[in-house]
Amino acid sequence: LEGSTGQPARELYLDFVYQPLRGQDGSVTGIFVEGIDVTSRTLAEQAHLDSAALYRGLFDAIDEGFCIIEFFDGPHGPNSDYVHVEANAAYERHAGLSDVVGKKLREVVGDEADAWVARFGDVLATGMPIRFQQELVATGRYLELAAVRIEPPSRRQVAVIFQDITARRRAEIAVGQSEEQFRVFAQAVPNHVWAANAAGALYWFNDRIYAYSGSAPGSLDGAAWTSIVHPEDLPEATSRWSDSLTQGEIYETEFRIRRADGSYRWFLVRAVPVRGGDGTIVRWIGTNTDIEHSRLQTAELASLNTDLEQQVRERTAELMAAEETLRQSQKMEAVGQLTGGLAHDFNNILAGISGSLEVMSTRIAQGRVGEIDRYLNGAMGAAKRAAGLTQRLLAFSRR
Repeated sequence: LEGSTGQPARELYLDFVYQPLRGQDGSVTGIFVEGIDVTSRTLAEQAHLDSAALYRGLFDAIDEGFCIIEFFDGPHGPNSDYVHVEANAAYERHAGLSDVVGKKLREVVGDEADAWVARFGDVLATGMPIRFQQELVATGRYLELAAVRIEPPSRRQVAVIFQDITARRRAEIAVGQSEEQFRVFAQAVPNHVWAANAAGALYWFNDRIYAYSGSAPGSLDGAAWTSIVHPEDLPEATSRWSDSLTQGEIYETEFRIRRADGSYRWFLVRAVPVRGGDGTIVRWIGTNTDIEHSRLQTAELASLNTDLEQQVRERTAELMAAEETLRQSQKMEAVGQLTGGLAHDFNNILAGISGSLEVMSTRIAQGRVGEIDRYLNGAMGAAKRAAGLTQRLLAFSRR
């Protein structure tokens, strides 16, 4: 409607009533028109419709299941049952139940209804929101739910949003079972067994470690395990652990661990990374194996080998000395035998030389010098044989 002069036009909503005006003879002589301003009401209704449309759009667009339930007094007592007033499209996808709007809880889930009534009934009674996980036995789904009361309490309504976590829950159960099996195994083995998170902080030890070290359960968590490592071995132990965490490679080293009585024993310490489905490391599992005896045996064996080598050297030297003594003895025996033979040979040679010289002396005295050459040659030949015999004797002595 246009306003008065200088005023802007206004949009009004009018509710018109048309009523005929009749004359005395009953004929229609005019029409009575009455307009009632319903602008405020109409705009409010439109806003409500717009809000409802927006609500419905959001209601159905939510990925999680969503519903509004309304309690009523049933045969089991006050607020002992409820009906689904609203449910979005995702309700069926998460809960596995279809067409629940207008249905009573006990019609849908049967004997497990009391558990659900107790949960949501507390929300209705106290006005305190809750978040919890519960299995919907009717469909075998595990649900994570949040519930809040819709005010005022007289409406007896509760809004519930939830999602299906069956896959996650089953994985958690499987992990829990696997973890329990690991702990049973770890407690059964004679070795020290421990676990660390992906960052390398130790968080679990089997009982053998606590019994060996005399430490209280939980006192070695985090980096506190270093308190029982021998100070001389600690730098290398922690350095290698840091390298393994950085590179994601197996940790293996040897160091001494303190016993409850304060003494130390050598251990072979080894840890392997446990990877998740995406390949990332989720934790580390480690073991400590006592190698004190094997290290002592290795040291004893090394000492034994050293002693044996020394004994071999000594025995070899003694053998060589004995062989040299024997060789000298045999040589002297051979020399003795040779001397006897040589004496006989020299006697023969000297006899030849002496005889030749005597004959030569006689012939010279008789003036028969013409025959001297023959005897001189005989003496020289004997002398040469003596020289050769002497050379052979010298060569033997040098052997």
